[in-house]
Amino acid sequence: MKKKTIIILLLILIFALVGSFSFIKKARENRSWPFNSSLGNYLPKSVKYFAYKFTNPDENVIETHFYNLKVDYYSIPSSNSVGNGGGIDIFDKNKMLVLLDNGEIFFFDIKKNDFDKTNNLKLRENYASIRDIHYHKKELLILGVKELSSNCSSIILDKYFKIDSNGKVDFEYDKTIWISEKYCDDILVNNAGGRIVKLNDKVYISTGYFTPYVFSGINPFPQDDKSSFGKIIQISNDGNSSIFSKGHRNPQGLFIYDNEFIISSEHGPRGGDELNLIKKNHNYGWPCETAGSLYSYENTGIKKEIWLTKKKLNEYGCKEFESYIKPIYTWTPSIAASQGIQYKSDYFEIFKNNIILGSLGGLSLFRMILHDEKIINIERINVNERVRDILEIQDGRIAIYTDGGSLILFSKKN
Repeated sequence: MKKKTIIILLLILIFALVGSFSFIKKARENRSWPFNSSLGNYLPKSVKYFAYKFTNPDENVIETHFYNLKVDYYSIPSSNSVGNGGGIDIFDKNKMLVLLDNGEIFFFDIKKNDFDKTNNLKLRENYASIRDIHYHKKELLILGVKELSSNCSSIILDKYFKIDSNGKVDFEYDKTIWISEKYCDDILVNNAGGRIVKLNDKVYISTGYFTPYVFSGINPFPQDDKSSFGKIIQISNDGNSSIFSKGHRNPQGLFIYDNEFIISSEHGPRGGDELNLIKKNHNYGWPCETAGSLYSYENTGIKKEIWLTKKKLNEYGCKEFESYIKPIYTWTPSIAASQGIQYKSDYFEIFKNNIILGSLGGLSLFRMILHDEKIINIERINVNERVRDILEIQDGRIAIYTDGGSLILFSKKN
Protein backbone atom coordinates (compact mmCIF):
# COMPACT_ATOMS: atom_id res chain seq x y z
CA MET A 1 0.00 0.00 0.00
CA LYS A 2 2.83 2.37 0.89
CA LYS A 3 4.61 1.70 -2.41
CA LYS A 4 1.39 2.26 -4.33
CA THR A 5 0.82 5.60 -2.52
CA ILE A 6 4.33 6.79 -3.41
CA ILE A 7 3.81 5.90 -7.09
CA ILE A 8 0.47 7.78 -7.13
CA LEU A 9 2.08 10.83 -5.50
CA LEU A 10 4.96 10.76 -8.02
CA LEU A 11 2.50 10.56 -10.91
CA ILE A 12 0.54 13.51 -9.48
CA LEU A 13 3.79 15.49 -9.15
CA ILE A 14 4.82 14.67 -12.73
CA PHE A 15 1.40 15.70 -14.08
CA ALA A 16 1.55 18.91 -12.00
CA LEU A 17 5.01 19.79 -13.36
CA VAL A 18 4.00 19.06 -16.95
CA GLY A 19 0.80 21.04 -16.47
CA SER A 20 2.67 23.99 -14.93
CA PHE A 21 5.17 24.04 -17.78
CA SER A 22 2.38 23.90 -20.36
CA PHE A 23 0.55 26.70 -18.56
CA ILE A 24 3.64 28.96 -18.44
CA LYS A 25 4.49 28.22 -22.07
CA LYS A 26 0.95 29.05 -23.19
CA ALA A 27 0.95 32.18 -21.03
CA ARG A 28 4.18 33.27 -22.71
CA GLU A 29 2.70 32.75 -26.18
CA ASN A 30 -0.48 34.65 -25.31
CA ARG A 31 1.24 37.24 -23.10
CA SER A 32 -1.32 36.45 -20.42
CA TRP A 33 -0.79 36.23 -16.64
CA PRO A 34 1.91 36.36 -15.25
CA PHE A 35 3.81 37.75 -18.28
CA ASN A 36 1.52 40.76 -18.65
CA SER A 37 1.04 41.32 -14.93
CA SER A 38 2.58 43.92 -12.63
CA LEU A 39 3.18 40.96 -10.31
CA GLY A 40 6.18 40.19 -12.52
CA ASN A 41 7.89 43.32 -11.19
CA TYR A 42 8.12 41.69 -7.76
CA LEU A 43 9.47 38.32 -8.86
CA PRO A 44 13.23 37.69 -8.52
CA LYS A 45 15.14 38.11 -11.77
CA SER A 46 16.28 34.49 -11.58
CA VAL A 47 12.64 33.29 -11.61
CA LYS A 48 11.74 35.53 -14.55
CA TYR A 49 14.90 34.53 -16.41
CA PHE A 50 14.17 30.80 -16.21
CA ALA A 51 10.51 31.35 -17.05
CA TYR A 52 11.59 33.07 -20.28
CA LYS A 53 14.52 30.75 -21.01
CA PHE A 54 12.52 27.52 -20.79
CA THR A 55 9.58 28.89 -22.77
CA ASN A 56 11.64 30.28 -25.65
CA PRO A 57 10.31 28.64 -28.83
CA ASP A 58 12.53 25.91 -30.29
CA GLU A 59 11.64 27.07 -33.77
CA ASN A 60 9.60 30.04 -34.84
CA VAL A 61 8.71 31.59 -38.18
CA ILE A 62 7.08 35.01 -38.48
CA GLU A 63 5.27 35.86 -41.68
CA THR A 64 5.74 39.39 -42.99
CA HIS A 65 4.40 40.94 -46.16
CA PHE A 66 7.58 40.17 -48.11
CA TYR A 67 9.52 37.56 -46.12
CA ASN A 68 9.04 34.62 -43.83
CA LEU A 69 11.42 35.36 -40.97
CA LYS A 70 13.22 32.55 -39.18
CA VAL A 71 13.46 33.49 -35.52
CA ASP A 72 16.30 32.11 -33.39
CA TYR A 73 16.40 32.70 -29.63
CA TYR A 74 19.66 32.81 -27.64
CA SER A 75 19.35 33.21 -23.88
CA ILE A 76 21.98 35.59 -22.53
CA PRO A 77 23.92 33.61 -19.90
CA SER A 78 22.93 35.72 -16.89
CA SER A 79 19.68 36.22 -15.00
CA ASN A 80 20.56 39.94 -14.88
CA SER A 81 19.70 40.10 -18.58
CA VAL A 82 16.02 40.28 -17.61
CA GLY A 83 15.15 43.90 -17.03
CA ASN A 84 14.90 47.29 -18.60
CA GLY A 85 18.33 48.55 -19.60
CA GLY A 86 21.59 47.75 -21.33
CA GLY A 87 22.40 47.65 -25.03
CA ILE A 88 24.00 45.84 -27.96
CA ASP A 89 26.47 46.90 -30.66
CA ILE A 90 28.84 45.55 -33.31
CA PHE A 91 32.18 44.57 -31.74
CA ASP A 92 34.33 43.17 -34.56
CA LYS A 93 33.74 41.41 -37.88
CA ASN A 94 32.33 38.29 -36.22
CA LYS A 95 31.12 39.40 -32.78
CA MET A 96 28.45 41.46 -31.08
CA LEU A 97 28.87 43.22 -27.76
CA VAL A 98 26.08 42.74 -25.21
CA LEU A 99 26.21 44.96 -22.12
CA LEU A 100 23.60 44.41 -19.42
CA ASP A 101 21.97 46.96 -17.17
CA ASN A 102 24.17 45.93 -14.24
CA GLY A 103 27.46 46.18 -16.20
CA GLU A 104 27.94 42.53 -17.16
CA ILE A 105 29.48 42.12 -20.64
CA PHE A 106 29.10 39.23 -23.08
CA PHE A 107 30.30 38.61 -26.63
CA PHE A 108 28.12 36.82 -29.18
CA ASP A 109 29.81 35.07 -32.11
CA ILE A 110 27.61 35.50 -35.20
CA LYS A 111 29.41 32.69 -37.06
CA LYS A 112 28.94 30.13 -34.29
CA ASN A 113 25.61 31.62 -33.18
CA ASP A 114 26.65 31.30 -29.57
CA PHE A 115 27.99 33.33 -26.68
CA ASP A 116 31.71 33.30 -25.99
CA LYS A 117 31.80 31.67 -22.57
CA THR A 118 35.54 32.26 -22.11
CA ASN A 119 35.43 36.06 -21.96
CA ASN A 120 32.67 37.31 -19.66
CA LEU A 121 33.32 40.63 -17.91
CA LYS A 122 31.81 43.12 -15.51
CA LEU A 123 32.51 46.84 -15.50
CA ARG A 124 34.36 48.11 -12.44
CA GLU A 125 32.32 51.30 -12.48
CA ASN A 126 28.85 51.08 -10.94
CA TYR A 127 25.71 52.50 -12.53
CA ALA A 128 22.13 52.60 -11.25
CA SER A 129 21.19 51.75 -14.83
CA ILE A 130 22.91 51.54 -18.22
CA ARG A 131 20.71 53.11 -20.87
CA ASP A 132 22.78 52.61 -24.04
CA ILE A 133 26.22 51.83 -25.46
CA HIS A 134 28.20 52.81 -28.56
CA TYR A 135 31.33 50.91 -29.60
CA HIS A 136 33.70 51.94 -32.41
CA LYS A 137 37.44 51.56 -32.99
CA LYS A 138 38.29 50.32 -29.49
CA GLU A 139 36.26 53.11 -27.85
CA LEU A 140 33.21 52.26 -25.76
CA LEU A 141 30.74 54.97 -24.76
CA ILE A 142 28.27 54.21 -21.98
CA LEU A 143 25.25 56.36 -21.20
CA GLY A 144 23.89 55.59 -17.78
CA VAL A 145 22.32 56.83 -14.59
CA LYS A 146 24.64 57.20 -11.62
CA GLU A 147 23.83 57.73 -7.97
CA LEU A 148 25.94 60.60 -6.69
CA SER A 149 24.71 60.68 -3.11
CA SER A 150 21.72 59.61 -1.09
CA ASN A 151 18.61 60.11 -3.26
CA CYS A 152 20.55 62.18 -5.85
CA SER A 153 21.36 60.95 -9.37
CA SER A 154 22.61 62.23 -12.72
CA ILE A 155 22.63 61.01 -16.31
CA ILE A 156 26.25 60.45 -17.32
CA LEU A 157 28.24 59.66 -20.47
CA ASP A 158 31.51 57.78 -19.82
CA LYS A 159 34.26 56.69 -22.18
CA TYR A 160 36.18 53.40 -21.92
CA PHE A 161 38.96 51.90 -24.01
CA LYS A 162 39.27 48.29 -25.06
CA ILE A 163 42.38 46.62 -23.66
CA ASP A 164 43.84 43.12 -23.84
CA SER A 165 44.28 41.53 -20.44
CA ASN A 166 45.88 38.08 -20.21
CA GLY A 167 44.69 37.22 -23.70
CA LYS A 168 41.15 38.38 -23.01
CA VAL A 169 39.25 41.53 -23.85
CA ASP A 170 38.57 44.05 -21.11
CA PHE A 171 37.47 47.68 -20.89
CA GLU A 172 39.29 50.38 -18.95
CA TYR A 173 37.59 53.56 -17.78
CA ASP A 174 39.05 56.68 -19.40
CA LYS A 175 36.94 59.68 -18.44
CA THR A 176 33.50 61.20 -18.04
CA ILE A 177 32.59 63.08 -21.22
CA TRP A 178 29.34 64.64 -20.03
CA ILE A 179 27.17 64.69 -16.92
CA SER A 180 23.79 66.26 -16.28
CA GLU A 181 22.83 68.30 -13.29
CA LYS A 182 21.88 66.10 -10.37
CA TYR A 183 18.27 65.49 -9.46
CA CYS A 184 17.58 64.83 -5.79
CA ASP A 185 14.18 63.25 -5.53
CA ASP A 186 12.45 60.01 -6.38
CA ILE A 187 13.81 59.31 -9.90
CA LEU A 188 12.80 56.59 -12.31
CA VAL A 189 15.67 55.40 -14.53
CA ASN A 190 13.22 54.23 -17.21
CA ASN A 191 12.37 57.88 -17.76
CA ALA A 192 15.97 58.95 -18.30
CA GLY A 193 15.55 58.36 -22.04
CA GLY A 194 19.06 57.46 -22.97
CA ARG A 195 20.47 56.76 -26.41
CA ILE A 196 23.79 57.55 -28.09
CA VAL A 197 24.56 58.24 -31.75
CA LYS A 198 27.55 59.69 -33.59
CA LEU A 199 27.26 61.96 -36.62
CA ASN A 200 29.99 64.06 -38.27
CA ASP A 201 32.45 63.56 -35.38
CA LYS A 202 29.93 64.71 -32.80
CA VAL A 203 28.14 62.65 -30.16
CA TYR A 204 24.40 63.09 -29.59
CA ILE A 205 22.56 61.74 -26.57
CA SER A 206 18.89 61.77 -25.63
CA THR A 207 17.63 62.46 -22.12
CA GLY A 208 14.15 62.02 -20.69
CA TYR A 209 12.19 64.00 -18.14
CA PHE A 210 13.78 61.75 -15.44
CA THR A 211 11.03 61.93 -12.81
CA PRO A 212 8.40 59.26 -11.96
CA TYR A 213 5.10 58.79 -13.81
CA VAL A 214 3.38 61.19 -11.40
CA PHE A 215 1.16 63.72 -13.21
CA SER A 216 1.68 62.01 -16.61
CA GLY A 217 5.38 62.89 -16.59
CA ILE A 218 4.70 66.62 -16.84
CA ASN A 219 7.42 68.84 -15.41
CA PRO A 220 9.22 72.06 -16.45
CA PHE A 221 12.55 70.43 -17.47
CA PRO A 222 11.95 69.77 -21.20
CA GLN A 223 11.15 73.47 -21.87
CA ASP A 224 13.82 74.83 -19.52
CA ASP A 225 17.06 75.81 -21.30
CA LYS A 226 18.90 75.60 -17.97
CA SER A 227 18.02 71.90 -17.61
CA SER A 228 19.56 69.04 -19.58
CA PHE A 229 16.50 66.79 -19.07
CA GLY A 230 14.06 66.28 -21.93
CA LYS A 231 16.68 67.21 -24.54
CA ILE A 232 18.88 65.99 -27.35
CA ILE A 233 22.42 67.05 -26.32
CA GLN A 234 25.26 67.63 -28.79
CA ILE A 235 28.80 66.97 -27.56
CA SER A 236 31.87 67.95 -29.59
CA ASN A 237 35.32 66.33 -29.56
CA ASP A 238 36.65 68.92 -27.11
CA GLY A 239 33.92 68.00 -24.62
CA ASN A 240 31.81 71.11 -25.08
CA SER A 241 28.09 70.40 -25.00
CA SER A 242 24.96 72.27 -26.02
CA ILE A 243 21.23 71.68 -26.32
CA PHE A 244 20.57 70.50 -29.88
CA SER A 245 16.78 70.25 -29.47
CA LYS A 246 14.31 70.42 -26.61
CA GLY A 247 10.73 69.59 -25.69
CA HIS A 248 11.24 65.81 -25.50
CA ARG A 249 9.40 63.59 -23.04
CA ASN A 250 11.20 60.24 -22.91
CA PRO A 251 13.22 59.52 -26.07
CA GLN A 252 13.99 55.80 -25.87
CA GLY A 253 15.30 55.60 -29.44
CA LEU A 254 17.89 57.65 -31.35
CA PHE A 255 19.36 56.66 -34.71
CA ILE A 256 20.87 58.08 -37.90
CA TYR A 257 19.01 58.20 -41.23
CA ASP A 258 20.84 58.56 -44.58
CA ASN A 259 24.02 59.55 -42.69
CA GLU A 260 22.45 63.00 -42.42
CA PHE A 261 19.45 63.13 -40.11
CA ILE A 262 18.81 62.12 -36.51
CA ILE A 263 15.51 60.41 -35.71
CA SER A 264 14.16 59.93 -32.20
CA SER A 265 11.37 57.71 -30.94
CA GLU A 266 9.66 58.86 -27.78
CA HIS A 267 7.20 57.63 -25.18
CA GLY A 268 4.09 59.74 -24.89
CA PRO A 269 1.81 59.79 -21.83
CA ARG A 270 -1.42 57.82 -22.37
CA GLY A 271 -1.08 57.52 -26.13
CA GLY A 272 0.93 59.89 -28.26
CA ASP A 273 4.19 57.99 -28.73
CA GLU A 274 6.19 59.90 -31.33
CA LEU A 275 8.69 59.50 -34.14
CA ASN A 276 10.57 62.79 -34.61
CA LEU A 277 12.98 64.08 -37.24
CA ILE A 278 15.47 66.04 -35.13
CA LYS A 279 16.71 69.42 -36.31
CA LYS A 280 18.96 71.88 -34.53
CA ASN A 281 17.40 74.44 -32.18
CA HIS A 282 13.89 73.07 -32.72
CA ASN A 283 11.32 72.62 -29.97
CA TYR A 284 9.34 69.35 -30.09
CA GLY A 285 6.65 70.54 -27.76
CA TRP A 286 6.53 68.44 -24.59
CA PRO A 287 4.49 69.04 -22.47
CA CYS A 288 2.86 71.86 -24.43
CA GLU A 289 1.49 69.67 -27.23
CA THR A 290 0.82 65.94 -27.42
CA ALA A 291 -1.38 63.48 -29.27
CA GLY A 292 -1.87 61.65 -25.98
CA SER A 293 -3.91 62.35 -22.85
CA LEU A 294 -3.41 62.59 -19.12
CA TYR A 295 -3.09 59.25 -17.30
CA SER A 296 -6.18 60.24 -15.35
CA TYR A 297 -8.35 60.62 -18.46
CA GLU A 298 -10.71 57.79 -19.36
CA ASN A 299 -13.37 57.83 -22.04
CA THR A 300 -16.09 56.62 -19.70
CA GLY A 301 -18.62 59.42 -19.96
CA ILE A 302 -17.37 60.96 -16.71
CA LYS A 303 -16.00 64.37 -17.55
CA LYS A 304 -12.27 64.47 -16.95
CA GLU A 305 -9.58 66.72 -18.27
CA ILE A 306 -7.91 65.33 -21.42
CA TRP A 307 -4.99 67.76 -21.21
CA LEU A 308 -3.93 70.83 -19.28
CA THR A 309 -5.32 74.26 -20.03
CA LYS A 310 -3.07 76.82 -21.74
CA LYS A 311 -2.95 78.77 -18.49
CA LYS A 312 -1.76 75.73 -16.57
CA LEU A 313 0.79 74.84 -19.28
CA ASN A 314 2.36 78.28 -18.87
CA GLU A 315 3.64 77.06 -15.50
CA TYR A 316 5.71 74.44 -17.36
CA GLY A 317 7.38 76.84 -19.78
CA CYS A 318 4.82 76.63 -22.60
CA LYS A 319 4.22 79.84 -24.52
CA GLU A 320 0.87 80.55 -26.11
CA PHE A 321 2.19 81.59 -29.52
CA GLU A 322 5.21 79.25 -29.66
CA SER A 323 5.52 77.10 -32.78
CA TYR A 324 6.30 73.48 -31.96
CA ILE A 325 7.60 70.85 -34.37
CA LYS A 326 5.10 68.12 -35.17
CA PRO A 327 6.18 64.46 -35.10
CA ILE A 328 6.46 62.64 -38.40
CA TYR A 329 4.30 59.88 -36.88
CA THR A 330 2.40 59.20 -33.66
CA TRP A 331 0.84 56.12 -32.07
CA THR A 332 -2.36 56.00 -30.04
CA PRO A 333 -2.69 53.72 -28.13
CA SER A 334 0.97 53.78 -27.10
CA ILE A 335 3.39 51.12 -28.28
CA ALA A 336 6.21 52.23 -25.93
CA ALA A 337 8.51 52.90 -28.90
CA SER A 338 12.13 51.88 -28.32
CA GLN A 339 15.28 51.86 -30.45
CA GLY A 340 15.27 51.87 -34.24
CA ILE A 341 17.62 51.51 -37.20
CA GLN A 342 17.74 52.39 -40.86
CA TYR A 343 18.27 49.02 -42.48
CA LYS A 344 21.06 49.22 -45.10
CA SER A 345 22.02 45.67 -46.06
CA ASP A 346 21.08 43.80 -49.25
CA TYR A 347 20.24 40.66 -47.20
CA PHE A 348 16.59 41.74 -46.76
CA GLU A 349 16.64 43.54 -50.08
CA ILE A 350 13.07 44.86 -49.90
CA PHE A 351 13.73 46.30 -46.43
CA LYS A 352 16.74 48.29 -47.66
CA ASN A 353 16.70 51.91 -46.41
CA ASN A 354 13.51 51.30 -44.43
CA ILE A 355 13.23 52.25 -40.77
CA ILE A 356 12.80 49.28 -38.45
CA LEU A 357 11.64 50.35 -35.01
CA GLY A 358 11.31 48.28 -31.86
CA SER A 359 8.64 48.61 -29.19
CA LEU A 360 8.22 47.52 -25.59
CA GLY A 361 4.48 47.60 -24.94
CA GLY A 362 3.71 46.99 -28.62
CA LEU A 363 5.65 43.68 -28.61
CA SER A 364 6.41 44.35 -32.27
CA LEU A 365 8.78 45.67 -34.88
CA PHE A 366 7.51 48.41 -37.16
CA ARG A 367 8.89 48.60 -40.69
CA MET A 368 8.43 52.14 -41.93
CA ILE A 369 9.06 53.96 -45.21
CA LEU A 370 10.14 57.59 -44.89
CA HIS A 371 9.76 59.91 -47.89
CA ASP A 372 10.00 63.71 -47.97
CA GLU A 373 10.10 63.78 -44.16
CA LYS A 374 6.83 61.84 -43.94
CA ILE A 375 6.07 58.25 -43.01
CA ILE A 376 4.14 56.90 -46.01
CA ASN A 377 3.87 53.20 -45.11
CA ILE A 378 4.02 51.02 -41.98
CA GLU A 379 4.09 47.26 -41.56
CA ARG A 380 3.66 45.91 -38.04
CA ILE A 381 5.62 42.70 -37.40
CA ASN A 382 4.48 41.01 -34.20
CA VAL A 383 7.45 39.40 -32.42
CA ASN A 384 5.68 38.97 -29.03
CA GLU A 385 8.70 40.37 -27.17
CA ARG A 386 9.53 43.62 -25.41
CA VAL A 387 12.25 44.96 -27.71
CA ARG A 388 14.86 46.98 -25.80
CA ASP A 389 17.48 47.40 -28.54
CA ILE A 390 17.87 46.54 -32.22
CA LEU A 391 20.87 46.13 -34.51
CA GLU A 392 21.67 45.26 -38.11
CA ILE A 393 24.54 42.80 -37.71
CA GLN A 394 27.50 42.17 -39.97
CA ASP A 395 25.87 39.59 -42.27
CA GLY A 396 22.63 41.56 -42.72
CA ARG A 397 20.50 39.70 -40.21
CA ILE A 398 18.57 41.72 -37.64
CA ALA A 399 19.23 41.27 -33.93
CA ILE A 400 17.05 42.41 -31.05
CA TYR A 401 17.80 42.49 -27.33
CA THR A 402 14.68 41.81 -25.26
CA ASP A 403 13.57 42.47 -21.71
CA GLY A 404 13.08 38.71 -21.43
CA GLY A 405 16.85 38.15 -21.39
CA SER A 406 17.24 36.95 -24.97
CA LEU A 407 19.19 37.92 -28.02
CA ILE A 408 16.97 37.13 -31.01
CA LEU A 409 18.20 36.88 -34.59
CA PHE A 410 15.97 37.22 -37.64
CA SER A 411 17.00 35.60 -40.92
CA LYS A 412 15.24 34.59 -44.14
CA LYS A 413 13.42 31.27 -44.01
CA ASN A 414 14.69 29.10 -46.84
